[in-house]
Amino acid sequence: MPTVKIAVLPGDGIGPEVTREAVKVLEATGLEFEFIECLVGGAAYIENGNPLPQEARDVIEESATVLFGAVGHDYAPYGVPRKVLAYLRVEKDAYANVRPLKLYPGIDSKYRAHEDVDVVIIRDNSEGTALEHEGYLWEDKGLDKRVITSFGARRISSFAFDYASQNGRKKVTCVDLSGWLYGDQLFRRCFLTVAKLM
Repeated sequence: MPTVKIAVLPGDGIGPEVTREAVKVLEATGLEFEFIECLVGGAAYIENGNPLPQEARDVIEESATVLFGAVGHDYAPYGVPRKVLAYLRVEKDAYANVRPLKLYPGIDSKYRAHEDVDVVIIRDNSEGTALEHEGYLWEDKGLDKRVITSFGARRISSFAFDYASQNGRKKVTCVDLSGWLYGDQLFRRCFLTVAKLM
């Protein structure tokens, strides 16, 4: 089996800790990986003035996949995380954010039994405020504009239904504010169209 090249982008905050542990898990599989770590985010900005250095872009382009931690640093200016996230989510088309949430046997919860907690949250990484961000910041308030397109809504809805089908899940739920937000009205309409086709 060939070696899989992985670009490791620890980034900032908890990112270095979680990527370090994820690398250990991957190494424990016994498969062949080549891990190439790159500096991105606030740490990269502080070191060389660029949150997404060309060296990191080159490694990402040459790798089979990316192991990404987190970005955002108190000492880096506004927009630093956005540059990295927009590149990964929009330019590299990593549009599906898949977040499993499961309570395993032996882990106690005063709210639910372990068999009751097994959910996968899927959201679009490439739209909303990630697509083309415009906004304003005043001393006492902030305003952000978000964009939802029918293409993006149908694409992530199809992904969710395909994921459910491929993983033995019986239900897909659309969570939105369609009673309040125009973009969510469009999203729900697209979701229901896709649901009828599945």
